Amino acid sequence: MVAFVRAAGRIVVRRLIDDWLMLTVLTATVLAAMVQLAAAPMYRDAVTTGAMQRILADAPAADTTIVVETRAAPEHHAEIDTTVSGSVEGVTTGVGSLVTRRLASASSYDLLSDSSKPIVMSLSAPVGIEDHAGLLDGLWPSPEERDGAALVAAISQRAADELGVAVGDELKLNDRRSGRHFTVRLVGVFEVSDPTSPFWLDDDLLTVGVSETLSTTAVGPLVVDPSVLLGESGAIQPARLVATWLIEPRLDRLTVDAVDDLRRSLDRLPDELERASLRLSPEATSTTSAFDVTSLLPELLLDTNRSLAVTRSGLYAVVAQLALLAALALAIAAGLLIDTRRRETTLLEARGISRRQLIAFALLEAAVLVVPVAVVAPWVAAALLRLVGRVGPLATIDLAVDAPVNREALITVGIAAVITIVLLAWPSVRATTSITNPLSH
Repeated sequence: MVAFVRAAGRIVVRRLIDDWLMLTVLTATVLAAMVQLAAAPMYRDAVTTGAMQRILADAPAADTTIVVETRAAPEHHAEIDTTVSGSVEGVTTGVGSLVTRRLASASSYDLLSDSSKPIVMSLSAPVGIEDHAGLLDGLWPSPEERDGAALVAAISQRAADELGVAVGDELKLNDRRSGRHFTVRLVGVFEVSDPTSPFWLDDDLLTVGVSETLSTTAVGPLVVDPSVLLGESGAIQPARLVATWLIEPRLDRLTVDAVDDLRRSLDRLPDELERASLRLSPEATSTTSAFDVTSLLPELLLDTNRSLAVTRSGLYAVVAQLALLAALALAIAAGLLIDTRRRETTLLEARGISRRQLIAFALLEAAVLVVPVAVVAPWVAAALLRLVGRVGPLATIDLAVDAPVNREALITVGIAAVITIVLLAWPSVRATTSITNPLSH
């Protein structure tokens, strides 16, 4: 067996050298066909994925963010936060999510001033605000900044201009619910970096600073450290707070095949939160309101999935045409080798080669031609698709085309390689079944 393999290898190498021109044309034809077959599923996935990412990236923040809100006693917030985080993690498995937490006072506070129109203020603690707003003066509030009985807070530039205050000034507020007075010292003035960021969603007052009605003017809110609203600072003792979670699924990780799965998972979030709330302690359950879930993302994903279905239907026609062209190219390649090797196959049989050896020899020669081509074809296709994405028609609309080698492309090329090897070896198989070995008599 070893001697046969060595002999067959020498013959194959000699034939490759002798027929280098024909085999070069044959190899190029097989490569072109393999690249087409590999490129078809890769191009389909790249275009649909790029279109999906463009749709989701261009959507407003309100359409891609999930807002969960509840009212609860401050002492139970940690338990409730764990419950919400677990439910969110469960429905966004596969893509993950960025969760922004925001605490706000459930009570409103009247500013004690000489204004003819009542000014209403509130307290807010957006966790991570320092990453989304820039300080114009002063510092962000923290427990260490507290001065005596005064509560420390930061205020937006627009709100500060409306009130005519600056860092170091004090505001005297009256709690509408308890009637208690307390003092807030301003330690910082900030400006929102990007009002369209999902971070500011569901709280317009944080970005505009002032909101007027016929009877009152809402200014603020005053941004405080979360410990204030949780009752840990001792400055105030809020009976209830408004807890909000802004959930941004990592849609940049979403694949086309997972769009519908994510939509169904998000549709289940209200039910998941309701079931999770049953596992809260009796004290937390009695003081926590029902979770309010607001999101337009499931509807956006449904519309996106429909658009992708239409896009894919059109691309399937292109894929079918490419597959047909590739099949014709492989048939032509097989025909070239068949015509060249028919006479040599007859001579080998006349010299006494067995049927099994002849088939093995033909398969070895075909494998030497096809296997290297099949190995490189998917990566050549990926490189060509990236080039098309940069200089082709998709580049004019700035549609990113990322065409990595996927499983479907590898399977397609693997199947095509096996079929091509069989086609190239077929003349030898057919000859051994139709011609009797003359040395067997």
